[in-house]
Amino acid sequence: MNRAIITLALGATLVGAASAVTLSSFHSGTISGVSSTLSGVNFSVSMSPGSTFVFQGNTYAIQFIFGAYELGTGGSVTATQGTAPDHWGWTTGSLVAGYDDNAKKNPLNPTDSPFDFTYGSISGTGLQAGYHVMFDKNVVIDGVDSGGKTLFITGSAPVPEPASYAVLVVGAIGLLVRRKKR
Repeated sequence: MNRAIITLALGATLVGAASAVTLSSFHSGTISGVSSTLSGVNFSVSMSPGSTFVFQGNTYAIQFIFGAYELGTGGSVTATQGTAPDHWGWTTGSLVAGYDDNAKKNPLNPTDSPFDFTYGSISGTGLQAGYHVMFDKNVVIDGVDSGGKTLFITGSAPVPEPASYAVLVVGAIGLLVRRKKR
């Protein structure tokens, strides 16, 4: 199933078929260095140097973003076209609305960050950001090399590593001990 989804996503990229972008095209993982905000109809996407995506235990360096979308993860999204940076076109699909630069003439990279988009209108249930990205190496899905370096992704903020939790716990214990001594 996952191989079929990635094949569909990669095929859509190669032929520029916007209609192939669906909610099921997106793979979840942990994103670091990429952020977006949706405020009313204004949508802004930023990318920092060293941005990564962790997917199925593999870490991929994000080279650039060439698609930015809002996903209706709760069941719906309705949007109309607004404005976008040069060479970015309007894309809608099953529970997906946003912009892409499939020709990669003006992709988002850290030196151009942020990119600002507007929707004419947007509403939906469970809106979440999704991106179409180019990685530094081929994507591996369920242990199989996909043969491609692009993927539709969505994800969570990085989860703090265990050492960060340990520092927080030690700090909390220190505060409790100090309070108890008073």
